[in-house]
Amino acid sequence: MYRRYPVLLRTRLLLCSATLLLVHGTSAAVSAPAQDAVANAAFSTTATSLMPMRGLTMSEVIDAYGAPLRRLPAVGSPPIVRWIYANYTVYFEDRFVIHSVVHHKPSH
Repeated sequence: MYRRYPVLLRTRLLLCSATLLLVHGTSAAVSAPAQDAVANAAFSTTATSLMPMRGLTMSEVIDAYGAPLRRLPAVGSPPIVRWIYANYTVYFEDRFVIHSVVHHKPSH
C-alpha cells in the first residue's frame, strides 16, 4: 500500500510529528498530572500509528518499516507468522498484516 501510495506514509508520519509538537508545545500551561496524561496519550497514539496497519502485505511492511529483527515460523491453521521488531510485533495471516502489538515495558 505505501509503495503504491508513498504520500500516505509521509502524511501519516507528518501527522504523528505534528501531534508530538502540539503536545510538547502546549504542555507548559498544563498541570503535571495532565502533562503525564497528555504525554501517555501521545505516546500510545504515536506508537500505534508507527506500526504496520491491518491489510499491508509482507513486502509493503519491509518497504515501509524495514526488515524485522526476527521472523518466526508459521504456526497453526490458517498459518500465522510473527515478525519481531524492536518495539512491536507484527502478526500475519498468509502474507497480510492482521495485527500489530507494542511490546510491554516493565515499570521497575
